[in-house]
Amino acid sequence: LERGFTMTHYQKGNDPTPYLTKAIELDPRNWLAYYLRGQEYGYWQSKLPLAMADYRRVVELKPDFAPAYCNMA
Repeated sequence: LERGFTMTHYQKGNDPTPYLTKAIELDPRNWLAYYLRGQEYGYWQSKLPLAMADYRRVVELKPDFAPAYCNMA
C-alpha cells in the first residue's frame, strides 16, 4: 500500500495499480487501497468503470468517507 500511495502522489508516470491490487489481495477490507486505485483508474488511466467499482467498494467499507462519493459524482 505504501509503494502504491507513493507512486500515486509523487512519482507520476509510474503505474501504482499492481501494488494497490496486491494490497487489496492481501487485505480485501482495505478501503484506502480501493480509493487510491480508483483515483488512479479514474484520473490517470481513464478507466471510469473500474474507478466506479472501486469507489463503490470504498463506500461499502467506509460509508462516511465523503471523497469517494465526490469522485463518483
